[in-house]
Amino acid sequence: MMNIANSIFLLLSEDVDAMVSANAALEGVRIFFTVIGGLVLAFVGLTYATVTFIIPKASEQLERDTKRLRPGLWEEFEAKLGKGETMATRPDLLQELGNIMQPIIMEDFERSANAKDATATATSATANPVSKKRMLENDDDDGNQWKD
Repeated sequence: MMNIANSIFLLLSEDVDAMVSANAALEGVRIFFTVIGGLVLAFVGLTYATVTFIIPKASEQLERDTKRLRPGLWEEFEAKLGKGETMATRPDLLQELGNIMQPIIMEDFERSANAKDATATATSATANPVSKKRMLENDDDDGNQWKD
């Protein structure tokens, strides 16, 4: 009788071990699919944000820059739109216009940055007109700028 009870206990303990290892394997699969699901949701969220907010803002900025730098070009691309379409809903036209305007916008940016730099340099030169000779005359021999 004891032998049968031991056999049943061994069978049950083997089943428990098998169930524990199966649960461990299923836990790994569950974590894998949870991570995959999270990545899919993040991708969907980023896509939604891009389509809803980023592309329309980029389209508006490109419109302002195009009308300022090449006025007739925006109207030319608007003529290519179908009824009820906007540049935000036609990414192919938006990209084509962006490719045309990118070097023009960069050139304008560099020109304005250089103008600001030249203005800042001229302003600093007139605001502090200390000559190099005068700076050298006031320099201490020991290199200590602070006198007690």
